Amino acid sequence: MTSRRRPLSPELNRVRSIPAKSLFVLILSTLSLLAVQSQLQQLKLPCLQNDDTKVDRKNVPHISDTFHVEDKMKPFCVDWSRNDVLNRSMQPFDNWWTHNPHWVITRETDAEFCVQQGDLQNERIREFLKFYATQFYSSCKKVNWRYMWLSGWGTDFLNVQAGLRESADTLHIPLTMGFGGEDRKELKTGSTGVEKVESQNIPPGSNIIEGERAMSAYLFITRKQLWLRRAVFDFKQQFKESVVSESDCTIIHVRRGDVIIDSSTRRYFPVKAYVDLIPKDKLKNSNHTLFLLTDDANAIEEALEFYPTLRWKYFRRERQRGSSTGWEGHTPSRNPVYEVVTILATFDLAQECTTLVHGHSNYADYLRAHMLESSRGEELKRFRVDNGTNVFDAAYKTSETHLQAFLEEMRRNKTLSQILVG
Repeated sequence: MTSRRRPLSPELNRVRSIPAKSLFVLILSTLSLLAVQSQLQQLKLPCLQNDDTKVDRKNVPHISDTFHVEDKMKPFCVDWSRNDVLNRSMQPFDNWWTHNPHWVITRETDAEFCVQQGDLQNERIREFLKFYATQFYSSCKKVNWRYMWLSGWGTDFLNVQAGLRESADTLHIPLTMGFGGEDRKELKTGSTGVEKVESQNIPPGSNIIEGERAMSAYLFITRKQLWLRRAVFDFKQQFKESVVSESDCTIIHVRRGDVIIDSSTRRYFPVKAYVDLIPKDKLKNSNHTLFLLTDDANAIEEALEFYPTLRWKYFRRERQRGSSTGWEGHTPSRNPVYEVVTILATFDLAQECTTLVHGHSNYADYLRAHMLESSRGEELKRFRVDNGTNVFDAAYKTSETHLQAFLEEMRRNKTLSQILVG
């Protein structure tokens, strides 16, 4: 690899000065190697001055001076370590992989990761190459300018992947994501006379998360830089070491937080409503684990209080309590890097499970899409806790209070049962 640059802050140190709404500014500056215009400037790639100009691949500096592949057809492995987490900058492998999107990561261990060239006839690889050509071989005279919504993970990435599909399939010009909102009129591309093409329409189907067209765009824009990949790997390994291995698992995604504050108000469901949907044969299996994913610390306490004999696993991390953090308080740790690492690790860990129980949530839909990517995807069963109900209803604004009353009733019944048995 290359000599390490000055050490930066440890990966999971708390960052108190970053506002929650700045989360996706940091996310896409580190995640989106190809879709964000700032990365084009960082790599000093050619910005052509008119749409008729073409660029040959040989003129694009796609091989770093410090990272060279001896045989471009053979798989190879690269050494890495936890120190890579400290170097939050484009590293030699990142530069190489940026311009070789048809190579795929095949294995990760504590000592190395391995890559090999993908099948060029594979639909996803072909889509990756199309996205790459759109972002790097197109003229920069016109760009597809979209704005980040700065909302939740699922909502924001639906916006980005829709923009990438629109750029590649319809407009045939590079996608640029801006953070300044509609009032930011200047387009900083390093060239003059740039024409901004506003994205007015979301292409048909772009709000769909599952399926090859959607996932190929999503996976392309979330190809991880080396430091982030290593941070996610370490997070997964530490979590796996902290829990007992299981034969199978069910994911319970309890989304609460600001859903009762949203104008599209959703209901706070008790954990009982999720557990009741799990197939009975799984609940009877002593090796079956319930992987509880939630933004609400109350939900974890609720699960352990009322279902102490079930086998639970969950991340030991900071969380909000109910609606305590207000509207879109998605970063309870106040550390956007930690939040991103946790989300990406969750998508990988979810692939070990075959059942998903959840309510309305774009994030839960992305969970399911990742689970379908695994070798066990065909076994996947999905249950909606809000199925057969009105998902959105203004009356749900009081459901947090109603939930507390319901839990108190469960406690009274539990106490009564213990007295009768005693």
